Amino acid sequence: MTGQDIYQIYHRECLKAKTGVIPRKIKNFDNYENKETKHYFERVAQMKAMAGDIFNVDLYIEALAKQYEGFFNPKALIAPSAMKVYRLYLLELNNKKDPVDIYERILADIRFVVKFCKEQEFKYFEDYLEHDQYLIPSVIKHAYNGQTSYFFLACVDSFPMLMKNYPSDSQELLKDFNYKVYRSKIIFDAKCRTIADNLSKIITSSLSK
Repeated sequence: MTGQDIYQIYHRECLKAKTGVIPRKIKNFDNYENKETKHYFERVAQMKAMAGDIFNVDLYIEALAKQYEGFFNPKALIAPSAMKVYRLYLLELNNKKDPVDIYERILADIRFVVKFCKEQEFKYFEDYLEHDQYLIPSVIKHAYNGQTSYFFLACVDSFPMLMKNYPSDSQELLKDFNYKVYRSKIIFDAKCRTIADNLSKIITSSLSK
């Protein structure tokens, strides 16, 4: 990911936060090349390169754009407070209370996981749960960086047992996740409970299509 890629995300998220409209992709980067702030975008690209998959740069910039309600000085991208804003935003995304919002988020998570599994050529949902299990398991990376939610993890019946087998370093990434608390939010809604009861079948079936 390059500084131009970061600038593209910055432009998209700021305009979306300001107007509610998702703009077209930038094709002409002359303004980017001429900006005195170019190095801030390059710094974020370096942050992404160093952190890898555990850093969701899209949500990082989205969090800042929403805080500023639109465009903001790119210098804020590397401010010490930026990472705190990002982590609080991820917690906020995992603190939905409306059953409809939770259900919609779980569906979005399933679509993401199915897409990821197809890219990896997995045949079963269990392949996803075991992927990179001796490093930082993908299921943990995706929940940590906001690509999936804690509600999705709560739909996985075997997750508490899986966590015990994952490396301790990766378990630390989910220190804010309480399986019982999130599971309780799932089982008291009929639609969410149906997904939880059939999650493996739903995803494995989707992988065969």
